[in-house]
Amino acid sequence: MIPQIIGIKKSASTRRVIRYCSDRGIGYQLVDLKERTPGKRELDAIAAAAGGYDRLIDTESAAYRKTNMGYMDFDPEEELIENTELMRIPVVRTDNGIAVNPSDAELESLFGK
Repeated sequence: MIPQIIGIKKSASTRRVIRYCSDRGIGYQLVDLKERTPGKRELDAIAAAAGGYDRLIDTESAAYRKTNMGYMDFDPEEELIENTELMRIPVVRTDNGIAVNPSDAELESLFGK
């Protein structure tokens, strides 16, 4: 499986993962959330690997602050399906697993290099 990076092309954290792959000669597929949003089944798989939908919500994002979600009770699954800007990015999928906003150590274990 070609590693898949799900994120926003202009995001600093997404660029960091792209740079990691490029520096090591690892081929990847970038899925830009501005162009294509993940479907429900894909979000379910990502949430299962991340430990639930609660862990996918980026509480420091501009979209989170803009919608005042810190003061609301909400269903994280419904909110992520409606607004993917709330998702923590990047999400890296490989044969070895899925990681959300991975550190360099997590990237090494995912890519096995």
